[in-house]
Order: sequence, then C-alpha cells, then structure tokens
Amino acid sequence: MGRLDFERIDLYRSASGNLVMDEAVFLYRSWRYDVDEEFLQLKSGVFIEKHKLVPMTKIQSVGTKHGPILRKYGLCSVSIQTMGSHHTITALPKETAAQLRNQIAHYAKIKEVES
Repeated sequence: MGRLDFERIDLYRSASGNLVMDEAVFLYRSWRYDVDEEFLQLKSGVFIEKHKLVPMTKIQSVGTKHGPILRKYGLCSVSIQTMGSHHTITALPKETAAQLRNQIAHYAKIKEVES
C-alpha cells in the first residue's frame, strides 16, 4: 500500500511553468507497510530500498496525529515508538489510521491509559 508523505513534498516550477511534485510520486509508489502478530514491516525507497522489521514486543507506544495539511484531506499519520527509534506511517485515511493504531496496540499488548 503506497502512501503519500505530504510533510516531505517538495514543489518547484518546471521550465514550462507547471507546478511539479518532486518527491511525491516516488514516495507514493515506493512506500509499503505490513502488520502481523510478530512484526511491523516498513519498506521504502526507489533507488535505495530500506526494509525495517520492528518486533511487536519492542513497541512501547503507538498513536495518530495530523497537521493542517493532512487534516484538510482527511488523513492521519500513525506514530510508532520503541526504546531506541521512532517510525511513522504517513497519510492514511483517518479510519484506516485508527484501525492500524488499534491493531498494532493489540499485537504489541499496549493498554490505553486514560488521562
């Protein structure tokens, strides 16, 4: 499932004057994630591929967030934290992001804390 990363899109004007998205197309076509009971898998990259496996037992917190641009399009990002790293799955529809957050929290055995 490819997803756009709206926070990292670089826009520029081409010689013909058209607005061109520099990085967005590559990000959309090169971003993948998968979740199962043991691992969160993150894949990205066009020229240099990165493949990360995050064990569910190492995940300490998971949450959703959205800034003004993502909110305008009804999108959210899922933020995952481990002891030594931070990962983000960006630009998911709100419902998908909430389901993914809940699924990761369930697999990682994270309890919701009320404030």
